[in-house]
Amino acid sequence: MSFYKNSSNSYPYSTLPINIVLHTGSSSRKPVVILHNQRSLEINLVIKGKMRFTVDGEDYILEEGDAVLCNPFSMHSGAFISNAEDGKFIGF
Repeated sequence: MSFYKNSSNSYPYSTLPINIVLHTGSSSRKPVVILHNQRSLEINLVIKGKMRFTVDGEDYILEEGDAVLCNPFSMHSGAFISNAEDGKFIGF
């Protein structure tokens, strides 16, 4: 687990508030990331396959190795557009 220093705490180190999720594709064309937003930055990295991410109404086509950064409170969603059953991406 990653740590950062925070001298205001009684214990000077805390775990980073990071959520990491691995998503895999399915044979359906349904979104794997339903339209949502959150209070923190989100990074989505395509590991395998090809995806369409929509961020605040703008479409981005991502291939293996591409990433999209979603600013806090930006509405975003994503779906695999090819090889859906073999697709993988990781979200931070």
